[in-house]
Amino acid sequence: MNKLQKGVKDILIVFALQFAWCKIIFFTLFLLIGLEVEPTSDITLGKFFLACVFAPVWEEIAFRYVPLTIASRYFKKSFIQIAIGLAIFFGYIHGSPLNIMIQGVWGLLFTFVYIRNGLVYAIASHAIWNFYCLTQ
Repeated sequence: MNKLQKGVKDILIVFALQFAWCKIIFFTLFLLIGLEVEPTSDITLGKFFLACVFAPVWEEIAFRYVPLTIASRYFKKSFIQIAIGLAIFFGYIHGSPLNIMIQGVWGLLFTFVYIRNGLVYAIASHAIWNFYCLTQ
């Protein structure tokens, strides 16, 4: 299996896991508190650019590439703990402690893609997920 095939396979696996996790979380929240997700309306070019280009590039560089590159050089024994901490922080900055359960898990999945395939694949995985969320 070549690098492209492996990267695409990992992106598809991550997308399936994200989809399943999202359905589990939102179904649970619906059962517990009656939370319903409103469909996204009027997707503009600006929303598309922000969600599917700018955010994936910026967030993958800020939350995966830079800190994990530093961690791999200087904190090899703490690499996994740093990756988990980054995922928790990634989830938290997306809105609230509840988001740690959602975006934090996605952050771990993007980390998986980044470690196995590199920055470009992590950005692609993030962009595809954001596009899916934007169109729902």
